[in-house]
Amino acid sequence: MFDRPFAEVASVLDTTEAATRQLVARARAHIDENRPRYDAPAEKKQELLRAFITACATQDATALGLVLKADVVVRSDGGGKVHAARKPILGRERVVRFLMGILEKDPPPGAPQVVWVNGQPGLVFRDETGTHSAVTLSIEGNEISDVWIVNNPDKLAHLTPRGT
Repeated sequence: MFDRPFAEVASVLDTTEAATRQLVARARAHIDENRPRYDAPAEKKQELLRAFITACATQDATALGLVLKADVVVRSDGGGKVHAARKPILGRERVVRFLMGILEKDPPPGAPQVVWVNGQPGLVFRDETGTHSAVTLSIEGNEISDVWIVNNPDKLAHLTPRGT
């Protein structure tokens, strides 16, 4: 479809040329996003989450690197109220160094609560004052492709433990 004239595609789809241009623009954007075609099975997500937790808990940089994609990205949100990286951290080696640095300087309190966010595994850390941070992992195939860290107290305020 990408190498055919818009008018030709529009006639096949029985739509307007303008609508065809929009469809092609959306298709190109989707391809450019390079999203995985198929979601990883829940068992694989749980396996990678366990490996991630173990690597972080033991501060094993090698083990952590084994579960991360080469082009993994970490994004963090402190809301300007707590420390967070201002820009995404790109690439396995930089992400491992970044996460190991966080764990060394400011380890999260206590054991994490495993949560699922939009079908992806995550962790919530709480201390005596409430929710400290939340981490969500995006899984592609057999590796972690994205790590989302939220430390912004405004975004964590609604995450209270059940029964409180």
